Amino acid sequence: TTGVWYCSAMLKASTVVAKVSATLVAASTGRRTSPCAEKQAWNRSDCSDFVGKVYRAHGLRLPRTSEKMALEGEEVPSSADLRMGDLLFFAGSTGGSAVSHVAIYVNNGIFIHQAQPGEGVRMESLYSDYYRKRYLKARRIIN
Repeated sequence: TTGVWYCSAMLKASTVVAKVSATLVAASTGRRTSPCAEKQAWNRSDCSDFVGKVYRAHGLRLPRTSEKMALEGEEVPSSADLRMGDLLFFAGSTGGSAVSHVAIYVNNGIFIHQAQPGEGVRMESLYSDYYRKRYLKARRIIN
């Protein structure tokens, strides 16, 4: 049943990724295999690799690390100004001001990310205690 749950979760996440990707470049995802068939590739990803894959699928190259991604694009002045496709940056579990995690904003306070390698892609609320305390900034890569 774990495989079924994982596949279901990947299908839901891939739907969100597809919507974000389509909005980013006004095109379809161009995916040739099912999300379940890509399970192994996603498992090896970390947060910045996941974000990079979404953007790369549409011809947009980002730096490999979340720290370097945090220097790209333009700053989003407030979380109230977030738009679908904006990159969100967070501090690590110990807090602080150093960027250690990146995610893609979807809408209404929801973002998608790969929290840990091997966990797959998930949706989270920006307003949960955990992420609200660690949120550092957002950058807009596409206007």
